[in-house]
Amino acid sequence: MQSTYGDPAWIARDVYRSENGWWDRNPTNLHPSPREEADGAMAQAITDKQAVIAQASALAAQGRTQLALHVIDLLASLQCDGAEIEQARRLKARWMRQRASQTRSFISKSLFHAAAQMIEDGQRPVFGFT
Repeated sequence: MQSTYGDPAWIARDVYRSENGWWDRNPTNLHPSPREEADGAMAQAITDKQAVIAQASALAAQGRTQLALHVIDLLASLQCDGAEIEQARRLKARWMRQRASQTRSFISKSLFHAAAQMIEDGQRPVFGFT
């Protein structure tokens, strides 16, 4: 069977989650700070945001789009504002559209495109749990 609707990796993660619960084994996530507060602190801690953008861009240029998304999320997923953060979100939208063209899963394609559209429309999408 070809994975055109879902993705086999999702099944493996869901089985793991069903057997091991919600906790990701990172003690920081047991009692997290409010999302906006934590994001603001992380944005201040990343003093060279252009270096993050440059590294993610280099990965994307090498064809390592998924890895570029992981790196750009250091900025793009923060629930705060700033020129570099907006730039990171635009790059994330572009790369999500690229990932949509690289996957066979209908659901993956739809989610990549929908999240990219939210960013392109100026919405601040919430990635992950809040």
